[in-house]
Amino acid sequence: MAGKSFREFRDLYATLDPPESPEGVWRGKPVGPGWFVKLAGPGLALGGLGGWWGKDFDGQGGIDNLLERDGALRRTLPGKVREAASLLDGKPCQRIEYPKGSRLPWIWAVDELRQVGEGKLLGMMVLNVRGLPHLAFPFTLRAREDVEGLE
Repeated sequence: MAGKSFREFRDLYATLDPPESPEGVWRGKPVGPGWFVKLAGPGLALGGLGGWWGKDFDGQGGIDNLLERDGALRRTLPGKVREAASLLDGKPCQRIEYPKGSRLPWIWAVDELRQVGEGKLLGMMVLNVRGLPHLAFPFTLRAREDVEGLE
């Protein structure tokens, strides 16, 4: 998946089905054009998510983003996940929304998820800013069973 354009990821996303409600710990990784992958880490750090590692789904509709800090995984930026229509194409997806009181830019961010394969999801972080086109930034999530250091 490395090196594909945003358009190629958006086209792939449109062909995928939503997953069952995710549960457990998933390892995340920004994907897309090389320049985006290189800038994703510093960009996430500016938004308070430096060291972003992935997501932890509680199976009850709640999620926490996971940051790797000082050799441990720490929970931050909780959200809610539910099946909903995609902001990108109107088809079903699992959508993660963050609370209104979240810091910028997360009050505008919506993460959408669709199934790529067994234990692998394609996510699109969509900026949902009124009056602007929906900008979408791709990432993958892979299910993990053996996670140490989660606080």
